[in-house]
This record gives sequence, structure tokens and C-alpha cells, in this order.
Amino acid sequence: ATDGLEMVDVTTDSFDDLHEHKSAECVAFNHRIFFGRLDGKEWVLKEYLSQFADRMLKEVRMLKRLAHPYVVEVRGVVREPRHSYLVLPRYHGTLERYVRTQHQQHVVLSAARVRVLMR
Repeated sequence: ATDGLEMVDVTTDSFDDLHEHKSAECVAFNHRIFFGRLDGKEWVLKEYLSQFADRMLKEVRMLKRLAHPYVVEVRGVVREPRHSYLVLPRYHGTLERYVRTQHQQHVVLSAARVRVLMR
């Protein structure tokens, strides 16, 4: 169901220094966002209520289809009784700065191509 992304034996308690990131964007989209460390790496956990697991899985499938340097890759899914979490790598700074420093070639997708990819 999670396309092989389920993180076995990992819970939110597995992450060190797990803390909530509060921003207007998070509130507007009804998701709580957490930052934490696991195995020496920094991660972002995007929280979903378990009752919205289908919505989360739809987002996972969409992000996997988009596989593009400008789209953050979902690295895992943590499921707990009340909540499920998308696990994403944490990047510091803005997306614009990340794209400029990490990707020298810019690929422009048409609006029609983006709509196809997001189905």
C-alpha cells in the first residue's frame, strides 16, 4: 500500500531531537511538520491523521511519479495508531537556493505535463 516505503521498526520515538516546526503554511494546509534526526541525518516528518491515510498514500504515489530533481523525494512512511508520517530529507534554506546550487540545468515543464504527472 505504501509502495515499499513503510519504515519497519521505526516510530516517531526513533527520531532524536524531534520538534514541531510551526509556520503559517503548515497551519493553512492542516499538517503538522516535525524536524528530527535519525541515523545521523536530518529529516522532515509530515503528519497525517490516520483517518486520512488514503490522502497520504495518494501524495506518496504522486511524488513517486514526479521523480524530478526539483521535487523532494519521499524516503519513508511511519505509521502509528493515531497518525501516519511522510519522511522526507530536510534541506536548509529555500527551494530556490537549493535548485540554484544543486542543479545547474533548469528543466521547464509545461502546465499540461504537470497536470498529467499529478494524476
